[in-house]
Amino acid sequence: MNCPKCGENLEEGMKFCTKCGANVEEALKEKEEMEQKAKEEAEKREKEEQERKEKEAELQAESERLEEEKRKLEEEKRKIEEDKLRSIREAEKEKNAEENAKKAIEVSENDKEEAKKEEDKFKPAQKTKPKKKSKGFIRRFIDRLILIIVLIVIIVGGIYLLHKGGYLPERASDEINKLIDQVKDLREKEKKEYKDEKVSIEKEKPDEKEKGKWKVENTIEAEDIKSLNEDVSAIEVDGKWGIIDNKNGEIHLDTKYEDIYMQESKIVVVDNGKGYYVDSKYQLADEAEEIVYDVEKREYIFNVIDNSLYLDTGAQLENMEKSDIMLENIICEKVEIDGEKVNHLEKYIIYSSNEKNITGKEYDKIYEYSDSYAAAKRGDLAGFIDEDGNEVLFDYEETRNVYDGLAFAKKNGKWGIVIVED
Repeated sequence: MNCPKCGENLEEGMKFCTKCGANVEEALKEKEEMEQKAKEEAEKREKEEQERKEKEAELQAESERLEEEKRKLEEEKRKIEEDKLRSIREAEKEKNAEENAKKAIEVSENDKEEAKKEEDKFKPAQKTKPKKKSKGFIRRFIDRLILIIVLIVIIVGGIYLLHKGGYLPERASDEINKLIDQVKDLREKEKKEYKDEKVSIEKEKPDEKEKGKWKVENTIEAEDIKSLNEDVSAIEVDGKWGIIDNKNGEIHLDTKYEDIYMQESKIVVVDNGKGYYVDSKYQLADEAEEIVYDVEKREYIFNVIDNSLYLDTGAQLENMEKSDIMLENIICEKVEIDGEKVNHLEKYIIYSSNEKNITGKEYDKIYEYSDSYAAAKRGDLAGFIDEDGNEVLFDYEETRNVYDGLAFAKKNGKWGIVIVED
């Protein structure tokens, strides 16, 4: 057997290394913990790599879909151009045919007029009919007005049809196009004014994505809400627990159970003294296994007497050197260590390997970091602390873990979902 720290060859049953003096049993445990941590880190990196590959595949699929849509649009554009050219050619043919028909009609009309003149020379004089009684002035005016309106409609309609068919002179067509453009500009101006007015009204409304605004208004009445995972939280109403959605505040499981907690990444609901797992729809399913945890307690505490960080394993206190600190920000309770006696001060700080207390303040409660924020409470105020130690939105009564930029927060005695990061 070799010493886990220095590699010295030891006899079986030896508790301390003859070379470095290390406790062999503790050194073995420490080595196993380090190997376990390394294994977990490797699994985490493998999972992240898998997620990255999946995202790349999704992006590739999306890119191919966009390319296919682009190709379809180009094909439709080409067909529209071909239809347009075909329509222009047909219009030109119709225009030529119309001109030839007009010329033929003009020749025929001239022949008819000549024939009528010859016929009128030989007709006897017709007797004049007695004049009808003249209509009233207002009646005559209305009749003429109606006639004028009808004529204007016929003329305007005829001109527009000739314009659409391309039979008008270029100058006349240009004037008509200008008039049509003016009407369109007037309509567009009216639409724009309406749109601007609508936008100005909408701007007066609060932006749902604005940081610090309520994603779900604080109308939820509950004694407490505790985070379960990134999707749901447990909610307590009248001493009974249920499950609520972290994104929209929807109740997935009614508040009628004794307790709800997490057990090895699974949600457990306690009903009549028995624990049950929940299914994908958050309804009670199989009975939960009774698990006895035999894991060392691992909590960080900060000794205010010597300003040092300790790891409390329950069995002993281990002084943490900066080189031993693996986390960037460590949430720890302030204590006074006098020999083997530990006096808990029930105040919490965020200790950094680079700085002792990154916020410069102490808190009554600090939750673990999630989504780059730690929910915290100081006196009557609650909010969030970012990774640099800055307080964010510190004007609530209670706050909970942040997931996807959203978090449960309590204000004026009621809970809601607030936007922490847009």
